[in-house]
Amino acid sequence: MTTLTTPSPANPPPTVVIVIPMYNEEASIPLLSYRLRIVLRVLSDTTRPFLVLVDDGSKDRTREAVQQFFSGVDRLILERHEVNKGYSSALRTGVEKALTLHPDLIVTIDADTNYDHFYIPMFVESFPEDCDILTASPWHPQGQRKYFPRNRLILSLTLSALYRFVLARYDSPLYTYSSCFRVARPEVYQKIKWTGESFTATSEILVRCIINGLRVRERPFQVNPRWFGISKMRKLKQIRMHLDLLWRIWKTPEEFMIKNQMGQG
Repeated sequence: MTTLTTPSPANPPPTVVIVIPMYNEEASIPLLSYRLRIVLRVLSDTTRPFLVLVDDGSKDRTREAVQQFFSGVDRLILERHEVNKGYSSALRTGVEKALTLHPDLIVTIDADTNYDHFYIPMFVESFPEDCDILTASPWHPQGQRKYFPRNRLILSLTLSALYRFVLARYDSPLYTYSSCFRVARPEVYQKIKWTGESFTATSEILVRCIINGLRVRERPFQVNPRWFGISKMRKLKQIRMHLDLLWRIWKTPEEFMIKNQMGQG
């Protein structure tokens, strides 16, 4: 377990950056602000936290809501895409900005209520020493999934089973490959460059970590219903993209090796 010591001039606090991609999340912003203000206050006891919000070309008033409800929040960075580029691009923009802050850990999580932001300090405080990337795992036998929409639950469980099957040769089976709630060392994102579009990026990042021998861990977690807005996921498109990714992993795993990622952005 990573030990976070009391900050001192000779022992500066570790830097933790929370990255949150957003698209049309105006309705979620008031609750998100309430949660993250508390999270940042808790993290400030032992770390130097930053918050990177990425507005991915929202068509509603997401940006204005952030400016209103996050007013006065220290170390807040708001990035914006003028047009919607998709979850993968928004995540990349947030992670690249996080890396410029020289973090010790990078947290990624969505803006909606599926994953409880109040658990961020616990994931940070208990980040294992023998770990490069830690993912929340609602599909773990000890996880909780009863509040998740049934149609998306069946899809997620099926895809996770397929990922376990094609990655079995690497002896690093996971129960959940699509969770957006993760904590990682910055070296992960300095080494791993994902190419997939939209929400498949979350799975591809773990795939590349596993194939390249990075230390991946998962922690049982409860997934909650979305309270505000609607999901941006297009199910048929996502199924097709996941199946394409799975086929590439099965047939040409060397494509995902780090030596073949050099020069990619």
